[in-house]
Amino acid sequence: RVVGTVLRSVVLLLLFGGTAYGAELYLSWTDNSSDETRFEVERGSTPDGSFSNVATLAAGVTTYRDSNLVADTQYCYRIRACNDAGCSSYSPVTCQRATQLPGSDEFK
Repeated sequence: RVVGTVLRSVVLLLLFGGTAYGAELYLSWTDNSSDETRFEVERGSTPDGSFSNVATLAAGVTTYRDSNLVADTQYCYRIRACNDAGCSSYSPVTCQRATQLPGSDEFK
């Protein structure tokens, strides 16, 4: 039996400076599963579009940093818990637009 996870939020956005900006989005979620062996993190560009796996994380991990993102681009995420019996349903989708922060060139 696999119990689902709940994606809490995209909790932080940080941009790095230089001639090319890159963004990082930090995700955190609640582990409502007691028998998972891994979490699968998927990313898409719209809430109801297609998603691709961007990370497979160990059991008990409840955060993920997605880096090298493009500024002024929307990213949507969903997560599910998996074990040898299968995977839970996906968490609700959450989306965040990566935007350039004032003074972000300080992070060189």
